[in-house]
Amino acid sequence: MKIKSLCLTFVQLLMFSSLGYANESCQNGDFWQTWFKESQFVGFGNPPSINQIGNAQLEKANQYYFGNNLTKDYAKALELYKKAANKGIDEANFSLGLMHHYGKGKSVSYQEAYDFYYKSAKNNNPEAQFNLGLMHQYGRGTFQDYVLARQHYLKAVEADIAEAELNLGFLYYYGLGVPVNPSVAFEYFKIASKKDLPQAHYHLGLIYKDGNGVQKDDLVASQWFKRASSLGVIEAKSMIKEISMRESKVKIETETARKGAAS
Repeated sequence: MKIKSLCLTFVQLLMFSSLGYANESCQNGDFWQTWFKESQFVGFGNPPSINQIGNAQLEKANQYYFGNNLTKDYAKALELYKKAANKGIDEANFSLGLMHHYGKGKSVSYQEAYDFYYKSAKNNNPEAQFNLGLMHQYGRGTFQDYVLARQHYLKAVEADIAEAELNLGFLYYYGLGVPVNPSVAFEYFKIASKKDLPQAHYHLGLIYKDGNGVQKDDLVASQWFKRASSLGVIEAKSMIKEISMRESKVKIETETARKGAAS
């Protein structure tokens, strides 16, 4: 019982030490000979830095959050993320933002989510920048401001966040915080489509269908709509049908005109 009790104590202690120590097995005989000379604990040598402790807490929190090696437990993950964040671990702030945003281990709080994303974004976390953009675009946890949303998206784009490209496309396509500019929207949608984002395919179809910013082309529009439809965009099916009906109408009118000219 004494041995088991000591093992449990050291599991708790090792969680706050470097990850190298955390992997040490209590069942290893060398462990006891090294750290318990003459039955007295002699310490682990150089104490871990605050950063090492914070990263160990982050790693343990991730294990609880995702259920890797440990039973999924959002409450324990939340507690450890907070401790890691207090030690300056930026990724922990972002994870806390997600947990408050989606109500993991606590009730949803957009305001607190925004605050944690903001802390993470100050250290140039691109995903935090993107989420701040979303919150300003839709007025969640903060005031709605399309100009600020655009600024955050642009910072996220620098790190190749495809969703940021897509949302910048929305801003220019619908004129949110910027003048309507289908040509600029087209460029953003085209980049986002390379990451197979359904709404990027759909909006490229709209641009080609209406001839906004590019030459009107029903064939190309249909191709984009078919890609969007295959990825679950329901509206794309109605667009394909609309183009098909329009083409049929043109054929009928052309045939009628031809017969009229022939007679």
